[in-house]
Amino acid sequence: MLIIKRASPAVLMLIAIALSFVLPRPISALLFYFVVLPFVFYQLYRDGWAPLNDHAFWLIIAVCLWFTLSLAWSVSPYGLEHVHRYLSGGLCSAVFGLACLRCFATEKRPRNLLISVLIIGALVNVCIAFLRSPFISLPDGRMPGWGVSTNLILGANVIGVCVILALGRLLEKGTHRQQLVNAAAVCLGLAFIVATGSRGPLLAVGGAVLLLLFMVKPRALIWFTVLAGLIAILVIQIWPAFLPAIWERLAARGSSYRLEIWTVSVESILRRPLFGHGPLYTFDHPLYRFPHNLFLSTWLYSGVIGFALLLGLFGLALKRTKAAASFTHRWTLRALWLHTILACLTDYAQLTRGPGPYWFVIWMPLLLCIGAESSNGTARPVWSGKLAKAWFGRNQRDLDWMVGKADPPAPTTG
Repeated sequence: MLIIKRASPAVLMLIAIALSFVLPRPISALLFYFVVLPFVFYQLYRDGWAPLNDHAFWLIIAVCLWFTLSLAWSVSPYGLEHVHRYLSGGLCSAVFGLACLRCFATEKRPRNLLISVLIIGALVNVCIAFLRSPFISLPDGRMPGWGVSTNLILGANVIGVCVILALGRLLEKGTHRQQLVNAAAVCLGLAFIVATGSRGPLLAVGGAVLLLLFMVKPRALIWFTVLAGLIAILVIQIWPAFLPAIWERLAARGSSYRLEIWTVSVESILRRPLFGHGPLYTFDHPLYRFPHNLFLSTWLYSGVIGFALLLGLFGLALKRTKAAASFTHRWTLRALWLHTILACLTDYAQLTRGPGPYWFVIWMPLLLCIGAESSNGTARPVWSGKLAKAWFGRNQRDLDWMVGKADPPAPTTG
């Protein structure tokens, strides 16, 4: 306990993120709930919230607060049995987002360690999934993951995030050992996504990889296309039924009711467009309960205000990528941003959820993009100059005290 108490919030977050890839999901979630988040919140409270003068700080607070407040007008045929889940989800998402902003978006070294942990964690996770696959039953021939990647769709998107980060590192200079690890993470990660049979994640990672290669190494994209074509021809010659079988399996599920779901979602949104129906609202249909689209889900549950806050979060993330330290890293972050957009078009419901894949697919990429400006030393404070003095009080020292950079001001008498 003393070691945990003395550890920095960044170290605790890195340990918890790494364990999420190797531990079963319930155990890693309990680790976040009862160990990481309380101590991170305590230490950040003790040491000061340095990102208090950042736009992203207040935007994360606004998003989580509004999504939680929408419970007040939520409509559900099942009563209030899930209220506690959404309340805890809003709190945990806010603390996780602010902790990541504090730990990984203000300094370059913890940020690079986070990316390394995600790449190595995904590589270990995929290896565990492949090694255990012969000993478990595969539903419809689709291979599930392990730990944070257990869900077929959500897990494939989690590995997709790590694949993009590994590919970005692979396109930069590094030691042979580092490049070998990055190449293994890219190849095994893509193989895992294909093995899950999840079409949305495959589309998301494919679009992001194409963007990154086209902008950073267009010649490599040409060679990659030629190599993929040669491999396809070789597979057809050796096993003629393989590719048709893969295509038949992917096409057999049709559109998975997505067009019907989105039509019903738009009709429900138009009935209460301003404030939404609240997060407890569900569709009265045996095959689907939510829109399977983060943007439609946000408008459905939190109204146009929640939708605007979500767009603001994505817009701020894209804007901050301009200040990345290198050209390759800038387009890696933009590919990561595109991956999040594409992944959210075909699935996801609530932005504020408890520990799990949502944090790795939505919050982590957006916070990495947002932190590009702060970690590069170019972030501009929200409250500065006359505005800061007018808002916080007597002088700049009051503002420094608010962000933990100075001692509390002396009390006045008389």
